[in-house]
Amino acid sequence: MRVAHFIFIIILLIPVVQASEQKYSFTMQNNTGLNFENGTFLIEVVEINSPYYVKVNMTSGSVSKYPNLFDGEPAVTFNQVTVNSSFITLKDARITIDFPSTWGYPKSYKIEPPVIPVGIPNLVITKSADKTSINPGDVVSFTIKVENTGNATAYNLSLIERLPTGFTTAAGSRFPPSLQEEIDAGASMELYYALKAVDSGSYSLEPSVINYGAKTSKSGQITINVANVIQEKSNLTTVISIDRTNVYTDELVKADVRITNTGKAHAKSVLVDGTPPLGTTAVEGDFRQGL
Repeated sequence: MRVAHFIFIIILLIPVVQASEQKYSFTMQNNTGLNFENGTFLIEVVEINSPYYVKVNMTSGSVSKYPNLFDGEPAVTFNQVTVNSSFITLKDARITIDFPSTWGYPKSYKIEPPVIPVGIPNLVITKSADKTSINPGDVVSFTIKVENTGNATAYNLSLIERLPTGFTTAAGSRFPPSLQEEIDAGASMELYYALKAVDSGSYSLEPSVINYGAKTSKSGQITINVANVIQEKSNLTTVISIDRTNVYTDELVKADVRITNTGKAHAKSVLVDGTPPLGTTAVEGDFRQGL
């Protein structure tokens, strides 16, 4: 008799049940965040653009995502979390988050934005001249160099430049020179003008002053020496010559008077005045003559 053996295989079907989720809504301001499971998942509000969207930074591990959550539009999913926004105002927005039921309630925190150093402009003014010893009538060229050695743009620049005594503006030169209204950090510029000396003397030119914002910078002084005017004079020499030295009574002697100007200036209103020597009389010519 044959005995049949049957092997019964019983398959136990175990249903796979997905973990349920929990949903919460949070009113969040800019630069605030939520910490899930000790940093397993972070969500931070980094920008609120009312009434359109909220920009968030969602971080899971070492991976981050920066979506814009538009009001009323479909939620954004990242890792095991789904996020959307609503009721966006200038101050805050409602952030609704679906996250695993196994996670605990998140902890809120504030984000301290990085402190950006306040930039400060600093202008250094240097004034120079192409020559400092001149004669009356000479022209001096001046250069004003402006350097911003600070770490911010200098705005609303204005120049104070006074015309010094003993000088006048040179032909073809603009005084005071034009100045742009701002200069970037690390930038420089140069201004030019020329003056003509009209009087002799030693002149200390006032510093060039530039105002910008609530600050003022100025250059050093420059001393210009203008030489004295040399008074040129005339110098007259007189030479008298006669045509003979041995004569008889009633004979004529011709005398020439020569006047020479050996000076460096023109002689004006020259008067020649003389008398005949004793024992002679003038028969021709005039001893008194104006030149």
